[in-house]
Amino acid sequence: MIYNMKKGFTLVELSIVLVIIGLLIGGILVAQSMIDSSKVSSFVAQIQQADAAVASFKDRFRYLPGDAPNYSSVGDGDGYIDCGSVCGATNHIGNWRGEIANFWNNIDSNTYAASGVNVSTSGSSKNVPLSKLGKSGSSIVASAKSPSYANWVADTTSPANYYAILGPSATTQIGIYYFSTTSATTAAVKPTNALALDRKIDDGVANTGHTLSGSFGDYFNPDVGALNTTAASGCSSGAAYTVATDSEQCTPIIRIGAQTGDLQ
Repeated sequence: MIYNMKKGFTLVELSIVLVIIGLLIGGILVAQSMIDSSKVSSFVAQIQQADAAVASFKDRFRYLPGDAPNYSSVGDGDGYIDCGSVCGATNHIGNWRGEIANFWNNIDSNTYAASGVNVSTSGSSKNVPLSKLGKSGSSIVASAKSPSYANWVADTTSPANYYAILGPSATTQIGIYYFSTTSATTAAVKPTNALALDRKIDDGVANTGHTLSGSFGDYFNPDVGALNTTAASGCSSGAAYTVATDSEQCTPIIRIGAQTGDLQ
């Protein structure tokens, strides 16, 4: 007599396997959520430290870092972190020139010990801190905002200076005067993380408050560009972040001074 030794899984065994798989997937998702939450918290602490350094610097020198004419030869003291005296035009924004390039250097503890900020540079001569949120290698740039990409000057109707998180590809050209425009390849942060950041320090709305869904543009002649509040495609639509998008599409911008109540 020949017996068939082949035996399949029973429904109970299959159910157990599916439950185990479900638990593993759930555990991975929870772990990822905890990691993301930790990164958001670390970034908030990073911004709070930067704001404290800016407030200390302004209290001592009466001007913003980069913009202080009594501290840096490029500062023009107009209240905007822009091109300053380098470009020779009022409120002009240059991507990596003048005051924008000097902002972090001015409050680096190596040059201004009272700040407590250590600028771990993202590449040779970039002089910008690496961001604790976003793609590995992302950095934080400070700049006045512009009304639009078509207007390469600071926004005088609603003036404000912001930190912007830029992806590593966006800062490839730092040191030769321009960044790459915000896109799916140059953006730093996923919409879910941008929303979590917005909720933690602001109102959770993409187009209002002190934390916004922004973008950065380039312009190659005469090598200038602008940070603005135009939502990047894929990051947000109106007030809502596009959380269904599971890739880095966002350039969050955070109002300088919002964390210390000393809005710049």
